[in-house]
Amino acid sequence: MSDADEFRCFIGGLAWSTSDRKLKDAFEKYGKLLEAKVVVDKFSRRSRGFGFVTFDDKEAMEEAIEAMNGSDLDGRTITVDKAQPQGSSRDDDDRHRERVIPISFTYDDQPPIRFPETQCSTLLQIIKDDLLMFQQ
Repeated sequence: MSDADEFRCFIGGLAWSTSDRKLKDAFEKYGKLLEAKVVVDKFSRRSRGFGFVTFDDKEAMEEAIEAMNGSDLDGRTITVDKAQPQGSSRDDDDRHRERVIPISFTYDDQPPIRFPETQCSTLLQIIKDDLLMFQQ
């Protein structure tokens, strides 16, 4: 674990409008910040509603968690907790599973059918066949 990960806080429940700067301004009063980052979607570039702040020392991190957890930031109640070290999430096994795309066929009120991402061509063929069936 790197030193940067050791004093890192997870900040959840952020408003969509909260920027890196606002996050930094809210947390820097508890100690020296190495980083303040709002996580954004890589395609839309919009906030995902959470972020991280990394402190220089343990005491500052603990003080920020105690003071800011449950507080208001930009009109939203935020949660603040010690971040899980990178690469050791609670769902480590999920990294090795295939991604699944949930598909729901509402015309027959059928339960969702799940396709592994690697079978997208199969999914497209099923959709094509269904469209042809409806055209007849």
